[in-house]
Formats: sequence, structure tokens, C-alpha cells
Amino acid sequence: MSSGNTVIKFTCDGRLSECKNNESGFASTQSLAGTACGKTVQIDVFTKNCRDGGWTCGNNDMTDYMVWYSGDCQTVPACDSNQLTMNVNPNPVSVNNSITFSAAGSQGSTWIGDTWSGGVNCSGTVWGDKLCTANAAGSYTWTHTWRNCAGNFDNCGGACSKQMSYTINASTVRPTPTPTPTPATTSSCDNLGIVSGNNSFVPATVTLRVRGSDSAGSIQKYRFYFGDGKTEETTNAEIQHRYESSGSFTARADVLDSRGNWKSSNACEAGVHVTSLPIESPKSDCSDLFVTSGNYNQPPTTGKFLVTGYDNKGALHKYKIDFGNGVAKESDSNSFEQVYDRAGTYTVSGFIKDTQDNWKGGSGSCQKTFYVSTQPLTSQPSTGTPTAFTIMAILGGASGFAFMIAKRLAK
Repeated sequence: MSSGNTVIKFTCDGRLSECKNNESGFASTQSLAGTACGKTVQIDVFTKNCRDGGWTCGNNDMTDYMVWYSGDCQTVPACDSNQLTMNVNPNPVSVNNSITFSAAGSQGSTWIGDTWSGGVNCSGTVWGDKLCTANAAGSYTWTHTWRNCAGNFDNCGGACSKQMSYTINASTVRPTPTPTPTPATTSSCDNLGIVSGNNSFVPATVTLRVRGSDSAGSIQKYRFYFGDGKTEETTNAEIQHRYESSGSFTARADVLDSRGNWKSSNACEAGVHVTSLPIESPKSDCSDLFVTSGNYNQPPTTGKFLVTGYDNKGALHKYKIDFGNGVAKESDSNSFEQVYDRAGTYTVSGFIKDTQDNWKGGSGSCQKTFYVSTQPLTSQPSTGTPTAFTIMAILGGASGFAFMIAKRLAK
């Protein structure tokens, strides 16, 4: 962009409606050439050099401006042989018998083709099982080729391949087929990423995107914890959130699988940073308390907990948990563990100590219920004779009832 006047350029990370960071020097021309992906560029045109002895321009000195986004960055995943499982069944196999080649790729992989070094006649070579006839004894290799993709099968990388060896025996005796085990149904929360808005000035709008997988179906919902005490549940994997305070925030996400189970993991946690302004009043609080393990188990069970919070004036000093069983702990770390030896329902409260040494939390999103299940009672003997425990329970109940009647008559 050029002008007879004086031009200045700003460059920011992410897609923004206005950019005032990374100021360039004033010049008669400014160019968009060479701008990296994921950048917002703003070019302002003034009637003079506004940096002549400090900022000297007012609103009447600007004649024009332009805001331009360079486009999202495209990521191409690398080949990973662990993303593909290969199975030859049976292995070894005898000549003139059937053999099945099975390949299963992770979410986001697309099939390209398969090749065999020899010994088989195959048909129906499509994604999934390949049914072949063994026709020559020997040791051979099978090569499966796929393309590793990201998201909804876009941004495909180069071709990936993996090999597996198999053996064909000369014997004509048909072997007893080995049943193929049914693969276990799995689902998980795989990743939480920050798309744009990180490190922006307060108030900042940050875009988060979560990715989950389900071998039995599709992810139904997504639950976002933004780290400032606010939560949102949605059917969209990508969401925007406005942070009204600066500081460092721990964002987390859960995914609801096709069977109605909420899943989370450490991979679905991301750090969000919002840059402060010169004048900003102190803000701090406990954001969330997460139960990460041990809930609904029988005693003894180890409960694992995670406390998050924020402070726009610096790093948090300490974390504390009241486990609801008469035990409380303080730590420099926000991860806690506690062994529960008895069944019951426990109210667990999390706290943070801010830069002013004030403890905050203990309620709202920083309070959760932890359940320890009761162990099942021993069943009655087949003879119908009551156990000693049952007899004592009956006698104890009768004595208590008689005592209550005596107290009422004495009044």
C-alpha cells in the first residue's frame, strides 16, 4: 500500500478486527508481502509522521486505514506407524486356504492401497478386510499405505506405509481358525488447542478447539472450562470466550461420547494468557476444582483432584484442598491426592492463595462432591438361618425401639 502521506503498519497474531501491536516505522509505503499465516495486519495512513518527538497525531490526522488477515495456518500431521494396526489371520496359513488381512487406522487416516510380496491371490482390496487365497509356501510381507490427515479429513500429509510379515506353510491340512477378538470400544478427549486470541490485551476474545475420538460412534457434546470460573456446554468443537481479566488461566475440556460418558485427559488442558493493561484493578479467584480419579469406587480409594485459579497481578502463591473427611492440605502444586477408607459422600473444597496472600474459593465451581461406594452385604445362607450380623441388627433395632417408647412414657 502506498500514499503521498505517511504510513505505519501493525502486525498481530490471530484473526482480529483491530491490530495495534508490533508497530513498524513510518514510511511513505507499506507492503503486505511476506506476511506469515495467522496474522492480522493493520495499515494506517496519516497526514504526517506521528512519531516525530513522540505521538503527535490526533483523530483528524488519519486519512485512511486497512485491516487484513493473512489466512489460517495449515498443519500437516507427520506419519506415525502407531496410528495403524495390521493383522493377518490366521498366521501362519496353509496353501489353498483363505487368509484375511485387516488394517485399522486412527481417526483422520485415509486408505491408499495395499501390496503383497507374493503367495496370495486377493480381491476386494478396499478399506477394511482383504480376503485372499494362500497359493504358495514361503515367507512374505504385506505393505499397507495410507494418508495421514487432520480434522475432518483435510490438510492431508504425504503417503505413509507400514509392513507386516506373514507365513504360508506347504501343508494342505486346513488349520483350525482362530476367532478374531472383538476390538474394545474406546473413546477419549484427545486435544485442546488455542486457535486465536492468546496473549491478547484484556479484554480478550480467545478461540478454543477440542478434538475427541470414539470408536463406537460420534462425539455428542463438548464441555469447556475457561479457567476464569465460567463453563459452557455445546455441540460445537470450537468456541469463543471473552476474558474480562488479565492473567494466566488453565482451560480444560470434556467430550461426551456416543454412550453418554464424559471423557477428559491431560491432553485436553491448555494454558491461556491474557496481557494486562497499565491500569487494571486486582482480580483473582479460584476457578475450578476437578475430580480426575477415584470417584464412585469402593473403599479404600485414592481420590485425585486438580485446583485451578488466576491472578492478574502475578503467579498464585499456594493451593489448598479440604477433602471433606477432616483432612486439609496446602501445596505449591495444584494436584492433590487423598485416600478415603470409608464409604460416604464427601464435600471437597478447593482454594487458591493470590499475590496478596488472600485465600479464595471453597464454593461454587471450586466445590465438588466425592462419592465412595458401600461394599455389598454378604447374602443369607441357603438354609435361611440368619447370620450373626443379621441377629445383632435385629436385636439392636428392637432395643432401640423399646428405649424410645420408655423415654416417651417417662415424659
